[in-house]
Amino acid sequence: MLLAVRCQPDGGLEETTDLASLGPWLAGAQSSLWVDVGNPGVEEMEEVGRSFGFHPLTVEDCLHGGQRPKLEDYDGYLFLVLHCLPQRLEDPCVLEELDEIYVYVTPQAIVTVHRQDAEGVSKLRERLGKDPTCLRHPPGFLLHLLADNVVDRFFPYLDLLEEEIDDLESRVLMSASPAVLRRLFTLKRTLIHLRKSVSPLREVFNGLSRRDYPLLDPKTALYFRDVYDHLVRTSEIVDTCRDLVATTVEAYLSATSNRMNDVMRQLTIIATIFLPLSFITGFFGMNFEHIPWNNPVVFLVAAAAILAVPIVMLRWFKRRGWLTRDPIFLAKAEEAKRPGQRGSV
Repeated sequence: MLLAVRCQPDGGLEETTDLASLGPWLAGAQSSLWVDVGNPGVEEMEEVGRSFGFHPLTVEDCLHGGQRPKLEDYDGYLFLVLHCLPQRLEDPCVLEELDEIYVYVTPQAIVTVHRQDAEGVSKLRERLGKDPTCLRHPPGFLLHLLADNVVDRFFPYLDLLEEEIDDLESRVLMSASPAVLRRLFTLKRTLIHLRKSVSPLREVFNGLSRRDYPLLDPKTALYFRDVYDHLVRTSEIVDTCRDLVATTVEAYLSATSNRMNDVMRQLTIIATIFLPLSFITGFFGMNFEHIPWNNPVVFLVAAAAILAVPIVMLRWFKRRGWLTRDPIFLAKAEEAKRPGQRGSV
């Protein structure tokens, strides 16, 4: 679907969906023209390309998709690929890929192409509906408005990811479960997708802010520099979130290892207690004539030994500190160190 808008001399907004009207509009253009093409077919996109003289390679990129953020300088126009967050996400932590917006910047117009509904494009349409005089600025200014809407949406989304990471850290400390680990790896994949899009997008606007393109008004470089600063902040937040996820995974593995050590210690204590009991019962259970089970005193002594051995061993284990997480001999070794040496191991 094609929608073209321009600002009338009286300050009103004029719209059309007829591609044939673009020729007269461009011929008598007194303001910038914005053409938005949503989910185009092959014939429609090729016709738009012929109307503006776009290179077939850029038209092919718009139709096939799967492009990384980039900026290409062609004869008479600029071609950009922007990545933006999907307009609807069922689960913010599950992000398989980002949507793509293709932008042509010509001396008289800006053309946007997208296959999915893009919130940045919708906000630009609302902005022009409220203030059509924005179209009296050069097309580079409209590109800034679009890019600013696209980039600013990253910040609330990253805030949600940070809150999710904080919640997972708390859950790891309370009870490390496999569901938490799966959620962490889902977050890790999402952050990888974000980093693959944000890093090249940052370089795109770094190039636009250097005033290397005669097609753009030098005054718009300041606006692109602001977008570049936002992308630098976005990239830093993404890297910080990746570090937090990696740290949380390590904490999960450490908590799981500590819990396994506790279980193994308890099982070892139980096995150690039954070891002398097995010896006593095995010795007196041998089928020999001289084993004096007929003597009631020996029977009572054996029974008392069976009862006393685990009690004595448990008291001894407790004195040694083996029933606690930190054995006493480690605490004594820590106390024996000099104040400057404590905690160095």
